[in-house]
Amino acid sequence: MTSHVLVVGAGPVGLTAAHELARRGLRVRLIDGAPGPAATSRAVAVHPRTLETLDQMGVAEPFVAAGRRNRAFTMYARGSRLVRLEADYSSMPTRYPYTVILEQTRT
Repeated sequence: MTSHVLVVGAGPVGLTAAHELARRGLRVRLIDGAPGPAATSRAVAVHPRTLETLDQMGVAEPFVAAGRRNRAFTMYARGSRLVRLEADYSSMPTRYPYTVILEQTRT
């Protein structure tokens, strides 16, 4: 008997769930209330742990290639620098010691 799974919501979590279920041989139907892909982003970065998860799924490299590796974040307000946050992941056991800047609509 073939298992069928319904995934509701084609955002990052729904797409990931559908991908992983299909990769394991289940038949997946993915539905979403929106008429098409989002036109605006709610996130602009993919962090190391997410890149590791994408790597386990076999899809990390296109994300890394499409984005820009980032090792620090600087915040400005009215032309003045407020703070610079170093994103140093070199002490972490990861193949991805950086954040990838890639808007959510492209992700």
